[in-house]
Amino acid sequence: MLFRSYGKQYFDAFNTERIAQDAYAVGNARLSFDSAGPRNFSVAFWVKNVTDEKYLAYGLNQNDADTGQLGFDYTLVGEPRTYGVEVGYRF
Repeated sequence: MLFRSYGKQYFDAFNTERIAQDAYAVGNARLSFDSAGPRNFSVAFWVKNVTDEKYLAYGLNQNDADTGQLGFDYTLVGEPRTYGVEVGYRF
């Protein structure tokens, strides 16, 4: 399992607090099995964002007079928990 931690992030030069992201950590895990022999079979199970951490991946200040004053802020949320299986066969 791999955990990555990130410190507080500001997404603009003005350090706008309302679109800033506080510190957070995201963990990913992968479990795989490879068979031995002339015909190699493999299977892997993986999970990204194991704890389903909610975080902002990006923010754009469009609400202030010096940044366009469009009346809204744009934020992009990070990926939620995802999981899957990989199967391989070499011949």
